[in-house]
This record gives sequence, structure tokens and C-alpha cells, in this order.
Amino acid sequence: TESLASRAKMANTGANVIIGGFEVHGTNNKYHAIVMNPPFGQAGSLALTHVKKAFDHLYDGGRIVAIIPRGSMDDKFSDWIADEKEAYVFGEISLPQSTFRNAGTGVNTRIVIIERHSNPEDAPNYPRNMNFSHAESPEQLFEMIRHAQVKPRKLRIDEQLDRYGLYM
Repeated sequence: TESLASRAKMANTGANVIIGGFEVHGTNNKYHAIVMNPPFGQAGSLALTHVKKAFDHLYDGGRIVAIIPRGSMDDKFSDWIADEKEAYVFGEISLPQSTFRNAGTGVNTRIVIIERHSNPEDAPNYPRNMNFSHAESPEQLFEMIRHAQVKPRKLRIDEQLDRYGLYM
């Protein structure tokens, strides 16, 4: 939406904020990082469809951070990760059922961090998992998350060189 886009632009002045339908956004558009709260749909099927499409938008070495539902989607998500040879789960954050209480729902959710790597040697060795499911309120959850640390994604060599104004 326009209002969310303007807030995102103010918070991230260097970011490219795109207003439009994700479903029709061409996968020729590539990104280093995608943060998303996809629509969940029936049994999480729509969320998985959106995560798969977002994965197609990633550069090699890119990262997705997505909120997805728990439950019947868990096996579908695990099967997709197992079948997608360039997808690696970097981490998972279990959220309490109270996370979306203010929105009027008690759906069980988690945050997944997925990276794309064509070379398995560049992939994370083990996933970093955090369990915040015991938080009793959204406020307590945000306080816990505020102090959590997630290692930044590893920059590709061209991104490292770009920091010094060098090109490959």
C-alpha cells in the first residue's frame, strides 16, 4: 500500500520500495534480501507459494526472512527445502500464539530464514534456531526479539569489492 511504502521509504532511505502485486512481479527482478509476511491461505498453501516465488527472486547468496504458519504446512515446507537444491534454512524462530492477538487471530507461526547458494560450501553449516513460543504477550515477544542476534548474510565477493568502489 502507499501508506506502508512511504513508511518503509522513511525508515530505509536507500531501499528500493516497490508498490505493486507480488504475484505479477517478474522473477527477472533479483534481490539480495526479501523480508515478507505472505498471506497464509488455506493450510499455509498460499504462504508456501509466495516463499517459493520469493526464492526465485533471490540472487545467489541472498536471504529471505518470512513469517509462515505452523501446522499442516510444516511438512510441505520441509519437502520443498529438501527438493530445492539451492535452498538452505539459515534459521528458524518459533513464535507464540499470541503474536497476532492484536489482529484477532491466534494462528501458530514461525519466522524462517532461508538462503540461496549454488555452491553448497557457501551455505550455512547449521541452522540457528530460537524459541520465543513461551512469550506471554506481543510486547514480551518484541522485547525478546530486540536482544536476539542473527548473523548477517555472507556478502558475495562482488558485494565486498563494491564497498571499496572496486568491480569484478
